[in-house]
Amino acid sequence: MKIETTITALRALALFASTADPRSYLVGVHVRATSLETRLEATDGNALGVHRVEAENQVDGTVSVIVPLDIIKMLKSFSKNMDTVFLSQENEGWIAAPVTGAAVRFTPVEGTFPMVERIVPKTLSNEPAQFNPELLGRFQKAAKLFGSKLGLIHVAFNGRGTTVVYLDNVSPNEFVGLIMQNYRDWE
Repeated sequence: MKIETTITALRALALFASTADPRSYLVGVHVRATSLETRLEATDGNALGVHRVEAENQVDGTVSVIVPLDIIKMLKSFSKNMDTVFLSQENEGWIAAPVTGAAVRFTPVEGTFPMVERIVPKTLSNEPAQFNPELLGRFQKAAKLFGSKLGLIHVAFNGRGTTVVYLDNVSPNEFVGLIMQNYRDWE
């Protein structure tokens, strides 16, 4: 089994993961892979990021694994041109192997990641909303990691409902962010 993603995408999504939460499954980046795509998801319950790319993964069905934040921080590439990392499962556990770097063994975070599809709004009201600037700052940092010099983002206002955030330099088919206005959005 082999899942393809990038160090950049893992680091960008790690910005949305919780750093200390009793729900351990939020302290990492959830990787969901099929033979045709890799999807990364992370949230702390306030902001959420989802990154999806087409990939030729060597998996049967759908594979789901939560990569711990400390492992993502350890991943390094020795080349600016090669950002690819392969996640694979072996008898001894999981391995994250950058194309041009040292492989790292890890134990996935236990738990079931929430179903993201449940909270994506079907329509937007375009009513203004107020946000904690720190939440918007995470999206700006993600945009910069994906190559935007200015870290530009687009916010689709939704009043008191879940707000959608897009990165200026990444297709909405590849990245979408959400800001939950109400903790109940997850329930």
